[in-house]
Formats: sequence, structure tokens, C-alpha cells
Amino acid sequence: MMTKNFIGTLVLCTSSILAAEPWTENFEAAVKQAAESDRLVLAVFSGSDWCGPCKQLKKNVFDTEEFAKYAQEHFIPVELDFPRNKAQSDSIRKQNKELQTKYQITGYPTVLVLSPKGDVYGGFIGNYGSMDRVRPVLDQAIKTGRTIEAARAKAETAQGEEKVKALLEAYRALPEAIRSHHQRLIDEIMAIDENDISGLKAERKEEEEGQRQAEYCSAQLREAARQGNEALLMKIDELLQQKLKAPIKLHLLQGKAQMLLSMAKSDADIQSILDTCDEMIKIRPEDKEQIEQMKMRIRENKDRIFENNKTHQENRG
Repeated sequence: MMTKNFIGTLVLCTSSILAAEPWTENFEAAVKQAAESDRLVLAVFSGSDWCGPCKQLKKNVFDTEEFAKYAQEHFIPVELDFPRNKAQSDSIRKQNKELQTKYQITGYPTVLVLSPKGDVYGGFIGNYGSMDRVRPVLDQAIKTGRTIEAARAKAETAQGEEKVKALLEAYRALPEAIRSHHQRLIDEIMAIDENDISGLKAERKEEEEGQRQAEYCSAQLREAARQGNEALLMKIDELLQQKLKAPIKLHLLQGKAQMLLSMAKSDADIQSILDTCDEMIKIRPEDKEQIEQMKMRIRENKDRIFENNKTHQENRG
């Protein structure tokens, strides 16, 4: 009986050990192993000795047996750490900094699912708390990767518009939030899409025009701001009369509402703010409920707004 129990325990322990995929800090090694084992790279950008959410994610997700078994099937996990007190080699520090720049990492923890070629298929930012929340996100990234690889395989044997359509299928499979990481794919499509059946050339033209308008408006507003708030408000109204892209007009209206709110002294001023909010609704009707709630709070707190503005003006004077 003792021998049977011992063997049973040994089997369980051995299964657990085999299921646990060892973490590495060497990105190149992780990429190579992922390619050889037909898996994806799970890149975790963290601050292991100072970032609270990173520590919680590690404890509640990455250190669990459930994750170990899941990773063993799908991922080669690599920790790209940015510690403050823990020793780290110069080569790893340099590697992590380069990857942070490449993948535009701005917060910790950030978890990315990558192909062996380094393409982003999905991920998340922050402490998702448990495998129940993490797994659906990673499952979706795996699904996205499979769709993209299948579309790319189809493109390999296609020509002309059929090749464009296959590559476009790969692009459309990408969540909008990560499309900026796939500039190589976008450029590949545009290079062979002479008739712009993908619409990407038109999109690029729209983006470039939007950027030009944004730079123009910023320069105009900076110049007007030197002359004071009244001049700045006049310039915003002048720009709003021009033919601008909707996101730029919305940004101008938001700025106008904030300025009017900080200067409001009367019911007429409050009405100007509410009218500006109505203009925002015309541009973003999907945000109507949220904007209406904001309008209601402004009405309810108008006396406090007047008092705060008066106090602020007296303090400045």
C-alpha cells in the first residue's frame, strides 16, 4: 500500500514538473524554441521588484499549475523585466530596452502574444487577476494567429488580386488595437494592390490629411494662446468653421468646453457649454448618453462652478 501511494505521488509530481514550461529571459532563445515547437511566444514586460500589479499577476496567474499546463501546450514564456534593485546583466537590460521601444510598451505589466517572427497577435495590459480572465484573451490571440497564418499560407500560392485578398484577410483578422504593430503587412499589401481594392491607400491618405490638419490647428492655437483666453476661444470657433476631419473637430470642441467651464460666470456661459456639448453629440452620436450625463452634472453644479471660478480669479488677481 505504501509503495502504491508513493508511486501515485511520484506520478503526480512528475506530471506537474513536465507540464511547467520554464521561463526564460532570453528573447532570441524563446523565439527559436517557439519556432521549433510550433508554439507562440508569451512576452511579459514587468517590473518584478517594484510593480504591484506585476507581482499580483505573477502570483495569481503565472505561478499557478493551471497556467503552467496551458503554457506548455501553447507558449514559450519569456520575462522581459525592468527591475529597480534586482541585478541584471547588461545584455539582458539592453535587449529589454530595445524590445520595449519596438513594441511601444508604456505600462506594466504588458503581456504580448507573439509569433516566432515577432508579430503581435494579441495580449493585455495590467493585472487581469485570474486565469478565468486571462485565458479568453490569450485564446483569442491564438485564434488570431491561426487565422493570419492560414491567410498568409493562402497568399503564398496566390497571384494578383487573389493575393491581395488573402493578405487583407490576415490584416482584417488583427484587432484594431494592434494593427500599428503590423506595418510590414500593410506595406506588403499596398505594394501589390494597384487598384486599392483593400482601401488601405485611401485610409493612408486620410490619415496623412488628418495629421496635416492636426499640425495646422496646433500651430494656430499656440499662436492664439499667446494673446489670452478670449483670442484662443475666437481661434477655436474660427477653426471649427473650416472643413476639418471629425476627430479634430471633436478635439477642438472638447477644448472649447473645458475653457468655457473654467471661465463660466453666468447662466449664459453655462448655456454656451451645453451648446458645445450638443455639437460634440453631432460628431459622436454613440457617446450621447455619456455627454448628456455630463451636461446634467454641469447644470446641477453650476453654482459651485461659478464660485470656484470666482475664487480662482481672485487668487490670480
